[in-house]
This record gives sequence, structure tokens and C-alpha cells, in this order.
Amino acid sequence: MLISHSHHFIFIHIQKTAGQSLKRVLAPFCSQPPRTGLRRLLSHLPVPEDSRDIAFRAHTTARWARFKLSPAVFDRYTRFAVVRNPFDRAVSNYHFVRQRPEHHTHRYAKCMDFVEYLAFLKSRRWARDPTQRGRLVDTHGRLLVDPLLRFESLEADFATLCARLGIDACELPRRNTSRHEPWREYYRDPAARALVLDLFAADFAEFGYSRTVDA
Repeated sequence: MLISHSHHFIFIHIQKTAGQSLKRVLAPFCSQPPRTGLRRLLSHLPVPEDSRDIAFRAHTTARWARFKLSPAVFDRYTRFAVVRNPFDRAVSNYHFVRQRPEHHTHRYAKCMDFVEYLAFLKSRRWARDPTQRGRLVDTHGRLLVDPLLRFESLEADFATLCARLGIDACELPRRNTSRHEPWREYYRDPAARALVLDLFAADFAEFGYSRTVDA
């Protein structure tokens, strides 16, 4: 997550939605203390902090950020995120985890094919919400971010956002990309399609992505 007090924005970073690219461009407008010692500990505790002292985690949810900052601060800033077609994102996430030994699920994913990994995520859903929507809503299911940028039209959406924030738009660098075949190839297996539709049903419904792979 990034917060800018000079340009009054909060970026909620969802995994595998070009967040590293946006962070590279937006970081000069943001600041937060190093995530060390007491600051790191406090970021995990349900204790409100001064907005300029919080050392947010990379993938802090909108709900947690609103609590830590206070609604008075959070609601005053422009809050935005990037969302991505769940079919595409699931494939990208699978390969990202397999290619990153430091990832906390790498030891599982490295031995699994795509369908097995999706089933693994489903088995853990009770403890960890895999959806994008879950990172953007409050306890009542209301979206806490506006605008929502789309991965599929990111350059244009980002340019519009920059104009709103008073930032000079620039080309987004490609960062943290995973290597794999075109994502539609992974859904020749009906089991893969069914698992993604189940796992990410909330994303399809909230963000209006087609539930058909070929759309």
C-alpha cells in the first residue's frame, strides 16, 4: 500500500494487478517510515496510529487501512486500486508463486499443476479470502475505493487518474511479470474453469468480468 500526503491518495495494492509498476511511478510522491522494529509490530496490531507514522504492509486491505488511519483521514483521500480478469490473474498468480521460492506458498505450488493449485486455494478459503473484492470492501461489503483501474486498460485509466491527482502521467514500467503461456490455454480443462468461477465468484459479480473464457 502507498499513501501520499502531498497529493492525498491511497493506493491499495492487490497482488498480480501491476501494483509494482504503479508503485515505481508513485513512490516519489509517497513516504512512510521503514518497516522495522516497533513500526513493523504496530502495523499488525489493531491500534490506530498517526497517518504519517504508519509503516503499512505491501498488501494492506482497504478495511485495515481505514481503521489504522481513521475514517476521517481515509475518506478524505482518493483511494484507488487495480483489478484484473480473475481468469487471467489466477494463471499469473500461479506462475508467480512457483517462480518465487521466498513466497509463503511456494513449497506447495512448486509440486502442483494449475488445477491442483486452485484446489489448494479453495481448501484454504476459510482462512484466507483469495478474491480481489475482499481486499477492497468494509465489513458490510461496501467498496472503499474509487476509482477502480482495470488491468486490461491500465495505461488509459492511469493517465486519467494522474490528471485527477495532479501528477504528470508517464509510461508504466513492466515489473514483476511472470512467464507463462497465454492464460486462455489453461482453461481447456473444465475443472480449471469451474474452480476459478467458484473461487472468484465475488470478483466476477462485483467487477463485471465475463464468466466465459472466450469472451
